[in-house]
Amino acid sequence: MDFLKIFRRRTDPIFLYNSNKSGYELLNEGLLFEETNTFLKWGTAIEELSNKNQVRKERRSDRTIYRWGEQTILSGLRLDLSTIYWDHQAVNDVKRLNSIGFWSIGDKEAEKHLERISSHLEEKLGLPVRKEIDKQDVSLEWRIKEIKLSINYFERHAYKLHFQIEKTW
Repeated sequence: MDFLKIFRRRTDPIFLYNSNKSGYELLNEGLLFEETNTFLKWGTAIEELSNKNQVRKERRSDRTIYRWGEQTILSGLRLDLSTIYWDHQAVNDVKRLNSIGFWSIGDKEAEKHLERISSHLEEKLGLPVRKEIDKQDVSLEWRIKEIKLSINYFERHAYKLHFQIEKTW
């Protein structure tokens, strides 16, 4: 009975999103890529997401990296996003989207991104709920319901910055 299909709930983990809600308001449910209005639902199998979206999958010796490309998120923040799954942390065979992040390596680049990302988040969300500064290392964290947004800036042979959006369930 095909006429009943209009009553079925849409369960597609990636879809074009049309709403007046901002990426921050949607963040507890998933991540909105603003330029394409593509919405990624948290907890969806990463292989399903990568097959439906243009994701570049890289296999390294100890991890698998899913590269989402440059995307605009969180009301105008443009970053080259990726999701990393470490082999030693595999809980089960199905890897689910629980986090997405951005890396910058290099003294001047990392410092530039620290300033740009932290200023953007402070403008939109206010001061971080956790702020730790130890010599040159900086750790900042914001919370929106079950979502943790964190910035870690640290030195290991060169300065590095890691920004991550993570569903904490």
